[in-house]
Amino acid sequence: MGQVEVHWRRWFLEWLVLLLWLGLLPIVASAIYYAVKIAPDFDSALKSRPFPTSDLLWAVRVGGTSHYKSAIGFKATWFGVNPGGRTSDQRADRLWNGELLGSYQATYIARFRGARLPRVVCVYRDVTKDGTNSYEVQDRGSGPIGGYMLFIALGSAGILLFFKTAKVAAKRNTVTAA
Repeated sequence: MGQVEVHWRRWFLEWLVLLLWLGLLPIVASAIYYAVKIAPDFDSALKSRPFPTSDLLWAVRVGGTSHYKSAIGFKATWFGVNPGGRTSDQRADRLWNGELLGSYQATYIARFRGARLPRVVCVYRDVTKDGTNSYEVQDRGSGPIGGYMLFIALGSAGILLFFKTAKVAAKRNTVTAA
């Protein structure tokens, strides 16, 4: 039985390409979707709210979720990359209890003046029973970006290891069968 030679440089480059593919593709696709989408109703709320730390330089919408009451019951939709959290669950509970007709969330990656890293900012729009809209802007910080990158890095390493192991096993089976 021969030894399997490991090409670490090639493995690292393949992992890096897979990491960039799996990590950036959902963000770029959702950013393009929201750039093409006609109704940027959350953008004005994001720009009108002052941030205590510094000025907003740019923001790219990368996700959105909604919980609303329709004629056939309650509906929930999502698209893109969104950080989970207790705030969304509380809004869904308020919808279920009848306090709200709908709760909508827009997720942005934003860059602020004086900040080293981009941050995740969530804008919420709640629609009350009388049709009044209220907006809330939450700065989630850089933590969700780090968690996302860690998840993608470990996931892409696991996928690459699986396929490399399967390839070696298939090669060994063909050598021993011959």
